[in-house]
Amino acid sequence: MQKNNSRHPLISIITVVYNAEEFLEETILSVLNQNYQNIEYIIIDGGSNDLTLDIINKYQDKIDIFVSEKDKGIYDAMNKGIGLANGEWLSFLNAGDLFFGNDVLTKVFEKKRTDCSFIYGKVDYYSIENGSNQTLGKKVSVRDFQTSFPICHQSMFFNKEIFNFFGRYDLNYKVTADYDLVIKIFKDRAVKKVYIDSVISKFLTDGFGFNNSIQGHWERVKIADNHFNFFIRIIARFRFLLTSFRLIVISILKLLRLHTIYQFIKYRIILKYYND
Repeated sequence: MQKNNSRHPLISIITVVYNAEEFLEETILSVLNQNYQNIEYIIIDGGSNDLTLDIINKYQDKIDIFVSEKDKGIYDAMNKGIGLANGEWLSFLNAGDLFFGNDVLTKVFEKKRTDCSFIYGKVDYYSIENGSNQTLGKKVSVRDFQTSFPICHQSMFFNKEIFNFFGRYDLNYKVTADYDLVIKIFKDRAVKKVYIDSVISKFLTDGFGFNNSIQGHWERVKIADNHFNFFIRIIARFRFLLTSFRLIVISILKLLRLHTIYQFIKYRIILKYYND
């Protein structure tokens, strides 16, 4: 997909996947259908044993870099993608996630973007399980990260120099290493950040992050310990206990097959808490 075009910077789109035959093709088409003129598409597979590889092979002539091997988790796969990327800018769109329209990259990079090193926008959260969606996003500061993760990883663009300066994703965090990295970016006033008041991506809430909620919230407690003061660390622990209780209640409702109540609580309450 790459084209020599100095006017439009090369954007490396990295898709991480493992056994996602149900969702992957739509994600691939979301990238391939972008009308932006200079894209490098990278897919990192964790050694899938379903039909994932068949789907990837279907589009192999349109994928610039493809790796399939066992890894140490989603962020290890992302780090591999970073190491292989040639783009000036990097974006992560994992299996099940989509760009919000075919002109997203064109809108974001209609100018060369020498004014910043980090770009973020809104996200449309959607659930295949219950057919719901909700659009969230706003301009934020480092204070917003003290008690939440207020922006979505799939709606961010990183200048590659970001990873040269801050390093790659910390593999000590299996679910929320992106939270740790983005806090570092927002704490550093020298990093120029730009908020775009439009929807960048559609994020599948039935996927990895939501299915690992308790571990993810505990990791956020540990990340808060590294970045914030004592008062914020206490709040993080309280929120962890509250979230764990809610998730246990939801699990019980699901086991009792009270699907209507379960879906309402999971999507409307847990999703809101995930971003508050």
